[in-house]
Amino acid sequence: MRLFTDLFLLLALFLSPVTAIGTSCFKVVSALVSRPGHLFDKFQSEICDAGCQPTVPHWDQWTRNNTFVPAVRSLMQRMNVPHKEEALLKMGDDVALKIKESCGPMLGGGLHICSDSETLAGFGNCFKRNFLKASIKHLPTLIPMASEESCKEQLTFLEGDELWDITIPQNMRDYAKVDSASASPFHMAHATFLRPLRPTIRPSIWRQHRYAHSSQFQPFVPPSPSSLGKPTEAKTYKRTIKWFRRILYVSLATGVVYGIDNQFYASSLTRTARTFSLGLLVALDYKINFRPHPPLASSIAAVHARNAERLSDLLRHNGGLYLKIGQAIAMQSAILPPEFQQMFSRMFDDAPQNDWKDIEKVIREDFGKSPEEVFGISFTGDPNKGVMERRARASASVAQVHWARLQDGREVAIKIQKREIVQQLVWDLWAFKVVTLIYSKVFDIPFYSLVPYISERLSLETDFVNEADNSENMAKLVAAEPRLRDRVYIPRVYRELSSKRVMTAEWVEGVRLWNKDAITRPWRGGWGQGSPGCHGTPLDRPGADSADRNMRPPTTKPERDYWRGRNNRGGLGLSLKDVMTTMVDLFSAQMFLWGYVHCDPHPGNIFIRRKPNGQPELVLIDHGLYIHMEPGFRHQYARFWKALLTFDNRTLGEIVKGWGVNNPDFFASATLMRPYSGGDMSTQRGLQGLSKRERAERHFEMQQKLRKAIRDMLGDETKWPQELIFIGRNLRIVQGNNQFLGSPVNRVKITGIWASRALIESPDLPLAEKIRNIGRHLVFRMVLFSTDIFFYFTKVRQFLHLGGGMEDDIEAQMQNMAKDIGVELNHSVFEG
Repeated sequence: MRLFTDLFLLLALFLSPVTAIGTSCFKVVSALVSRPGHLFDKFQSEICDAGCQPTVPHWDQWTRNNTFVPAVRSLMQRMNVPHKEEALLKMGDDVALKIKESCGPMLGGGLHICSDSETLAGFGNCFKRNFLKASIKHLPTLIPMASEESCKEQLTFLEGDELWDITIPQNMRDYAKVDSASASPFHMAHATFLRPLRPTIRPSIWRQHRYAHSSQFQPFVPPSPSSLGKPTEAKTYKRTIKWFRRILYVSLATGVVYGIDNQFYASSLTRTARTFSLGLLVALDYKINFRPHPPLASSIAAVHARNAERLSDLLRHNGGLYLKIGQAIAMQSAILPPEFQQMFSRMFDDAPQNDWKDIEKVIREDFGKSPEEVFGISFTGDPNKGVMERRARASASVAQVHWARLQDGREVAIKIQKREIVQQLVWDLWAFKVVTLIYSKVFDIPFYSLVPYISERLSLETDFVNEADNSENMAKLVAAEPRLRDRVYIPRVYRELSSKRVMTAEWVEGVRLWNKDAITRPWRGGWGQGSPGCHGTPLDRPGADSADRNMRPPTTKPERDYWRGRNNRGGLGLSLKDVMTTMVDLFSAQMFLWGYVHCDPHPGNIFIRRKPNGQPELVLIDHGLYIHMEPGFRHQYARFWKALLTFDNRTLGEIVKGWGVNNPDFFASATLMRPYSGGDMSTQRGLQGLSKRERAERHFEMQQKLRKAIRDMLGDETKWPQELIFIGRNLRIVQGNNQFLGSPVNRVKITGIWASRALIESPDLPLAEKIRNIGRHLVFRMVLFSTDIFFYFTKVRQFLHLGGGMEDDIEAQMQNMAKDIGVELNHSVFEG
């Protein structure tokens, strides 16, 4: 390996001047780096062609000690810098190590540098790449060894042919002679060392000095094989390669699973993984930071804010059933911290629409036909066919609604489930169960026993056959109740055009409940006229709009806003009291009389229309979420309401104890949506007993008290009537609707009267019990007179602009009570 020695000496002598000041030193670099390729050509002709078999281990076996070390020692003596000998030797060792590590593996399997032309060329390229790279870090040590004068002389020598064509080739020929004549590398090493070292550098380029050697020159003796130790294998980085391979396999597997999940399973696995990871993060955050002085947050409010943001983003990003769960949370967000109330109020925004191609696939999968064949429509303007809008009029978490006019002229609302819901449903409910189980254990609140019932209700909400059944059953119940049949309307469902994921019902024109101005502004639609389609009448006025229909494009839905007047400032001209009375009557009858309760009566699911006699008509849609109350539980719940309003604490305690509730006061207040003033006042006394500590500690202590109150209210979860979850949701929404409209009715009194009256009218009770309940009902009406006095007092005060309505007073009382347990009530979660 004589070539190594030559190049190392060149590096020591020529690379060091490069960093000196002067143009000649930089020219030396150019002359030097252009020559290694020439050296390997000489290597081929002088060594390989002579039959030598050089390998990388030869450097350690003989070349370093027999050639390189003597040459360096002689050079340092000539330059009068013997103290630099160790630095130059270390540089040579580092360069050799780098080349062995990088280029040595190329000579595996018994190969040597001269095995073939490809091996030599590959080794040469590897050598060139790593030679200067490994030497650069030693430049600071070599700089003092050169001068500008030496650079000029060296440049002249490098640009000549003596070094490249005479000196170095001669050294290679000498090496080849020794190698050919020796049976082993050690003979060659010995011979190489014994011959006088031929200087490869012109001595005239260095300053001429004469030195007196302190000791007699002694030739080097080659080391014995035993002193060299065992040869070491080239470093292969097995662990690095193994981990890189593992990472590569995991990445490929993850990519494949993600692609399959996205393409065939509607991202169910991805959504579930996202849920678990974020759920774990939130749980850990609260476990660590839910304390008076959080270690990783400025306050408990900051912990609430960031976790509300995380959960809100998760629900909206996952969409589908997650949005439905988010809406359910938003309806109950009054008991959540204000940070959660603000985030979850976004859950009522319209969800993104699915593309028409996905909607078309759902119809084809359910009916085995195209939309044109199923509904008798045309998208090309065929006058003998119906029309349908490809863009949805409304989009929710589970489905979206398209307007269509059938071939026979009927206008319908086609509710089509989003295609991914079926695949996501099982995974989403399973994730919901697991996360709830973990949270129940971590936070010690017995929620998990309620999960199966909630999951069943949510699953039924995605079954449009079930929704059609609920709609038709409610229509029959309303039609059979004289007090409601002319005030409430349930749209007709067309079964022949419906399936498990597609439901077709009559199109409804009306004003949403949240549009208070449109409900109350003066009527401009003409005397004795009602809203379009009121109580099943035709949507268009007979003959009045024929010209408009002829001018209107046949593919668009008519607006039908003539009743607003020419300036479009008119309204339905209805009394908010009549509207709200109808709503409270309807849902009270559902709870106490029929035991068949619509659990999603938010303003978006209620339309208001005007009848020809000027009275309101309430249209109830979206019948997917219902609960059924067994007669025994329904009677208990009616008695419970009567006991609430008459402060019958003994009856109240008996009923709620049977439901497994350990805190009747708290449960009563949650049911009334106002503080319960009867009972033993245990809740209020417990709140008054809180210490007067600094604000942060008191806030933490209050929220701990709330958690205990929830555990007490749930009590024995095996006895807890699970229907109360959705009944409470219904009451909460109706209370919020009444407050939003300005508290026009005494909601508590109307609900209580229906509860008492149901105990007389229920067909499930024996006659003797009904007779006793008649007397109790009369007494109950007298007791309720006190609530009327308070109600009319608030109405007068409200009329004089001296205060709010009854619901506002109840709200203020509830807020004062709730603040004592760390809750800030906010009943405006679905305003707008």
